Amino acid sequence: LYAHKDVSKSPIYKYFSLSFFIYTSHEPILTVAKKAFFFVLGRSDIAILVNYFLAPVLTIVICISVGYFIRENMPRFYKFVSGGR
Repeated sequence: LYAHKDVSKSPIYKYFSLSFFIYTSHEPILTVAKKAFFFVLGRSDIAILVNYFLAPVLTIVICISVGYFIRENMPRFYKFVSGGR
C-alpha cells in the first residue's frame, strides 16, 4: 500500500520521532483532561460526547508540544525519558 510512497514528505513526518513519548505520556494527561472536562462541563449526554472527542485531541496536542519542547531544550533528558529513541 505504501511501498511507492515517500513518508518523509508527509506533513506529520517531523512528529514520528515523538511517537514513543506520546505513547508513554498520554495516559496520565488523558485522565486529567477527562476529569477536567467533566468538572467544567458536568455529566450531561452532550458533555460526555464533547469529552469523548475533545479530550484525546487536547491530549495529543499537549503531548506533542511537551515532547517537542523537551526534545529541543533538554535533549539529554528527552533521550533518557524516551529510552534513546
